[in-house]
Amino acid sequence: MRDGHLGGAALDVFDVEPLPAGDPLRDLPNVLLSPHVAGVTPESTGRLVTAVLGNLAAAVEGRAVEGVVNGVSPVISRRFTRSPIA
Repeated sequence: MRDGHLGGAALDVFDVEPLPAGDPLRDLPNVLLSPHVAGVTPESTGRLVTAVLGNLAAAVEGRAVEGVVNGVSPVISRRFTRSPIA
């Protein structure tokens, strides 16, 4: 960053959290530093819970789940059965 190889950076994960006061990254004007939990708000947590519950219902009902990004089918076709307890 100091040598100009990058125009800027946004960082949110560090070896030590929170980033210590004397860390050299704090002095770079072209670096945005954010705590790793900056996106954890009541609103984002509520959206996550809603999405998980919606996908769980879709999977159980044989409908496509939302947000599949790795190319697999969004329809869960595998059924699991509970083994009897011995």
